[in-house]
Amino acid sequence: MKDKHIRRVKLRSVMREDYESLFEWVNDRETRIQSGAFKPVSWIEHVEWIERTLRATDSELLIIANQEDGSAIGHLLLTEISKVHRSCSLFIRIGTEALRNKGIGTEAMGLFLEYAWRDLGLNRVQLTVRTDNLRAKKSYLKSGFRVEGVMRDAVFIDGEFRDLELLAVLRSDTDIVR
Repeated sequence: MKDKHIRRVKLRSVMREDYESLFEWVNDRETRIQSGAFKPVSWIEHVEWIERTLRATDSELLIIANQEDGSAIGHLLLTEISKVHRSCSLFIRIGTEALRNKGIGTEAMGLFLEYAWRDLGLNRVQLTVRTDNLRAKKSYLKSGFRVEGVMRDAVFIDGEFRDLELLAVLRSDTDIVR
């Protein structure tokens, strides 16, 4: 039996050596269409985006790293961080295909929510997910998120409009650092 108390991942700041992994993931069509339309990104655009995101006061980019060797296996992007409303929007990606559907995203989300409540002082975290991305939705629900509504025809992917679901979790919804 696997000991559920042994963490497989940790969250850390972005380092220059992570840029290549992030670049591969952002240009992986199959991964990208799960969240929005795919448009290849150049290396220059990619580096500019990372550096702009790292400088911004209302966003944060975190690496989901292997607990043992620190290698990047995914990332979390916080946007629209509001100190007034104590909320943010979140995007999560497990970039390494072989590690998907193994609970890594759920584990990383638990670590993130602990960070959001304790260190950032947030009260609400929201995200959107394609209605047909059942694997991601299952992970979010397991992490305490609740469906708040459907955004009809919200994204245009592969020649057709797709719906997104809006999910959110409140600090009071979880037993993490109350």
